[in-house]
Amino acid sequence: MRVMVTGASGFVGRRLVSKLAHEGHQVLAVVRNPSFRPGVGVERILLPQMDMPSLSEGLGKHSVDVVINLAAAGVSPNDRDLAALTNTNASQPPALVALAKDHGAVAFIHIGSSAEYGPLPGPTRYAERSPLECQKLYGATKAAGTLLTMASGTALGLPTACLRLFNIFGPGESAHRLFPSLVSRLTRGERVALSEGTQVRDFMHVDEACSAIIHVLDSLVCSPTLAGIYNVATGQGHTVRDFAEKVADMVGKLELLDFGAIPLRADDLPYVVGDPSAFEEAFGWSPTLSYQDGVKAAVVEMQGLTSRCQDGIIDG
Repeated sequence: MRVMVTGASGFVGRRLVSKLAHEGHQVLAVVRNPSFRPGVGVERILLPQMDMPSLSEGLGKHSVDVVINLAAAGVSPNDRDLAALTNTNASQPPALVALAKDHGAVAFIHIGSSAEYGPLPGPTRYAERSPLECQKLYGATKAAGTLLTMASGTALGLPTACLRLFNIFGPGESAHRLFPSLVSRLTRGERVALSEGTQVRDFMHVDEACSAIIHVLDSLVCSPTLAGIYNVATGQGHTVRDFAEKVADMVGKLELLDFGAIPLRADDLPYVVGDPSAFEEAFGWSPTLSYQDGVKAAVVEMQGLTSRCQDGIIDG
């Protein structure tokens, strides 16, 4: 199939594009980053500023079978420009549905986030009908984008699946994120200041997330009635403290973790775990990599990449 991926130079995007090409799909990778180097089976569409007229021009007369939208603004906590978040997260996805339809797509997949959910009382798993975020800018605009994307897909008759990913980690994450920060600093022998780490999260390795997305792609094309909003999660909660300790244990620097050195963020939710039952029932998919094995695989790969960079084998 011919698959167009927006946000292809991001954390999940890079991994997904590579896996799609490996499975034999023709991939159109829409990116803003000129340093993105497409591999075999991947064609780059470089757009310094992504908008629908520019993207339509970049596609030309090409048709696509499936569009996967990973483009998002506000992933970094410091990025809170109202216009950028509203445009990229809320307005752009439904417009992309229309463009996909015009270019012959038979399915559309939109990647959302657990940040779309608002607070719940007590340690309750989030289901797809849980209350949505209406206070925090990133989560609220992502939630709006999901709702508008589903409505647009329904109105245009384009089978659409919106997947809310929970706490994806692994090599390729932005440096400010917990996992890469832990590995890089511990490997250098630096102490790492952390909160008490009591927050409970639903950690999933990036390869599992990519596997879920590709499974939805294959299933939605064959069974359009699977369209809907779904959580992509393990359903299992682990504390941030436990996650940090497992990473540190793998690196061999457990003593460098300094819990309680910084306060919890005031808006940090104590419990964010997804209920994956609707997704499992609809698609027959569940993670195959255990939590512990996922952490181990991610640490081993990231240390290997770091070593190769230091040896000059990898650039960019």
